[in-house]
Amino acid sequence: MPKRAQLTPKKLPNGNWQLNVPANLSGTGSRSRPEYGSKQEALVEAKRLRGHIAKHGSGSTRFTSSEANDAQAALSIIREANLREHSDLTLKEAARCYVEHLRKEECAHTFEEVLHRSVQSRKVRRKWSTNHDQETVAVMEGPLPHSSSDKSERIKDRGFLYHYGSVAIDLITEDQILDFLSEYYASSASNYNRALRTIKPIFKYAHDRSMIGYDPTHVIHRRDNKKSPEVLSTEEFNRVIELIQTDEYRELAPGIAILMFAGLRPSELMGNRDKNPLDWDKVILKPEGVHKKPYIHVPPESDKLKEGRLVHIEPNLMKWLESFSKTERTGPICGFSTLGSKYNRLRKEAGLKGKHDVFRHSFGTYHYHQYSDMGRTMKQMGHTNPKTFKDHYHNYNPEEDAPHLYWRLLPNGASLDNVVEFAS
Repeated sequence: MPKRAQLTPKKLPNGNWQLNVPANLSGTGSRSRPEYGSKQEALVEAKRLRGHIAKHGSGSTRFTSSEANDAQAALSIIREANLREHSDLTLKEAARCYVEHLRKEECAHTFEEVLHRSVQSRKVRRKWSTNHDQETVAVMEGPLPHSSSDKSERIKDRGFLYHYGSVAIDLITEDQILDFLSEYYASSASNYNRALRTIKPIFKYAHDRSMIGYDPTHVIHRRDNKKSPEVLSTEEFNRVIELIQTDEYRELAPGIAILMFAGLRPSELMGNRDKNPLDWDKVILKPEGVHKKPYIHVPPESDKLKEGRLVHIEPNLMKWLESFSKTERTGPICGFSTLGSKYNRLRKEAGLKGKHDVFRHSFGTYHYHQYSDMGRTMKQMGHTNPKTFKDHYHNYNPEEDAPHLYWRLLPNGASLDNVVEFAS
């Protein structure tokens, strides 16, 4: 018969009563000296310990009354949960699962943390444009009420970070993302797609690095934003040609002609915050060496795809460029910083306000329908996706004779007589 445990309470100078529980009687395996507020409390606990040891031995686990109450409450929670798939769940297994959950939560990454890491990773691989940076900030931190607003005036509740910045990224669900897009970016397909293409890379970054087991944006798709390309009508392109030959707009003539008849993007010609405008020295009217035909060199730093390309000069464009003397063909052709307001006035006067890519779309449409060579037109435009090209230009049915007339738009007094077509 085991020796009866002697657990006599001892009064401490601070007024509390202490039990000296040796290691062989302690449930933790090491000596403990619990304190109690009164002698009676210490005696009750000593009696409980002696009774438990006498019945189960000194090696048994001993719960305090508080621990026993917690265990009973935990078992009640498990039973009352009525789990179908885990009907045999034990208290031990429930505790293990919960601790594992807490450990995952402690090492989880918030959405804001992953956002910053994702952005830095992508900026290392390629240079971001100012527009890309502004778009990311607008979707994440909320848009500005208007373009001249101070950064502190952002509409924060329309920013993704306002709702989910401090949330562990693996807890953000597909439904929450869809609710956010529907609430703040459903006004148009382009707005919806803009927000989605900003959010998607963050979750992809997390999934690729095993921060999350499932990418909730994987099944969220872009909205169909297809619409017929805006193309200059016969009346509109005749009006543009009329305007660029007036004294007010003459300095825009070579730039507008390049947009219309070479298909450059406005940013490739006029520059923006990240790009310098195209210089006249990139317009080669009399090539030497390998290149036999006149061309415009779009350098990699101006090209949207960062690859650079050579754009052959069509016969009517040649006439427009030659209408400017050699002394005039120096420096930027048509910089937006110096001629932007005049460019916008011309577009408004020609009835083109809001038709942002109308010159490039007109080039693609009329070039393809004039020459019936998709590869040739795509090469000129720097297009790489045949499907996108077909969606925009391939099936378009322009006005009767419009493609023929378009490539015969010339400066007053110029003629294409005896000119052999040399673009290829």
